[in-house]
Amino acid sequence: MFSFDIVSLYTNIPLAETIQIILDYLYKDRTSPTTIPMADVKKLLQFAIQDSHFLFNGKIYDQKDGVSMGSPLAPLLAQIFLQDFEKKYLPSFKEKGIVYWKRYVDDTFVFLDPKVSAQDIAAQLSQCHPSLKFTCEEEYTTRNKDLSKEGSPKKKFSHKNQYVTEKKDSIEEEKSIPRIALSFLDVLVERQPSIGFQTRKYRKETFTGLLTEWDSFVPKRYKYNAISTMVYRATIICSTYEALHDEFEVIRDLALQNGYPVAFVESIIRRQLNLIYTPRAITPTAPETDTIVLRVPYYEKPSQIYAKRVTAAVAK
Repeated sequence: MFSFDIVSLYTNIPLAETIQIILDYLYKDRTSPTTIPMADVKKLLQFAIQDSHFLFNGKIYDQKDGVSMGSPLAPLLAQIFLQDFEKKYLPSFKEKGIVYWKRYVDDTFVFLDPKVSAQDIAAQLSQCHPSLKFTCEEEYTTRNKDLSKEGSPKKKFSHKNQYVTEKKDSIEEEKSIPRIALSFLDVLVERQPSIGFQTRKYRKETFTGLLTEWDSFVPKRYKYNAISTMVYRATIICSTYEALHDEFEVIRDLALQNGYPVAFVESIIRRQLNLIYTPRAITPTAPETDTIVLRVPYYEKPSQIYAKRVTAAVAK
């Protein structure tokens, strides 16, 4: 297992080339080209993504190339450029030893032929285009129960019960077994020879454990979602009940450190599990209605009561 990463992708996207890729698709590759003249589309694209400015140290600069960080078009343009890159070069690299290639934005999960060097493949990929530089992270072998690299710095946040089993002798036994792992995005993938793959939630060493605190002056649903999203990700990422249990323990401790009531967290975990394991009743499709948005100041509980009353009144 290997992970390929592209260094500073957004700021290295060649805009002129990407615009040409879009125009070729719209006017050459499609059987029925768009009715808008090509020159007009090109001008619109240039105006939207090339003529960008930014302020630094009291001076205004023009950005000559690359996508502006934070631009809503940045992910789309990066995807268009990289899909064209893969279309041109990936077939030849499959002949050089790439067995499996799945990319998410600038991170790619890769399987290689054992005879091939991952560093060599990354170097060859970097030579395909002057704007792209690939780096490689290789799988590692560890005896740590939490699958962290041996000798890595201690995480800022750690749960005292994380990855702990009931029997102490089983812990020592598992520690003695070498395990192969690789982190990819927020997933920790474990490869077990002759068994297969297992996944669990991954957090970087720099993770501090800070959430929206319970005493924060924000609507309660924000606090609910802070826990609910973590629980949902745990159910999606963790491939075993043991990993899911461990992650729930981490979530409980995270919530406790940020002042959340235990009952509040447990209710969210139960609700998420019920949504997964309890079949939903089939309800008839409701007719489409217009959405009305009311913007009111937030005054904690009075605002929540007001929102419920307005929603109930509209629903009648």
